[in-house]
Amino acid sequence: MQAARKLSCDQTKFKMLRMEREEMQWIKKKKHTIPDSTTKSLLKVENALRNTRDNLNLANAVVQWLETENAKIIATIEAANLGASKSTITYLEVGKREKNYWKKLLAWEK
Repeated sequence: MQAARKLSCDQTKFKMLRMEREEMQWIKKKKHTIPDSTTKSLLKVENALRNTRDNLNLANAVVQWLETENAKIIATIEAANLGASKSTITYLEVGKREKNYWKKLLAWEK
């Protein structure tokens, strides 16, 4: 009877030890998989960051190009406005001279 009781007790301890061993193996296995998944996540984040940085650099280059083009267009518009102002001044001067010539012509005809 004592042998049976001891065997039952030993079997229970054996089952507990086996469960602990399996749990430890599972934890060790998890420890190996956690860094792998963490590493994969870090790589994904780094790739996303790199892509974002590349897109930002491209966007900055486009913005610089657009600013340059805008400056050229503004310079062209200012030159056109200056030319238009000169043309207007010339037109008004010619109009005044024409008016004066008409006055002189009318004075000669009298």
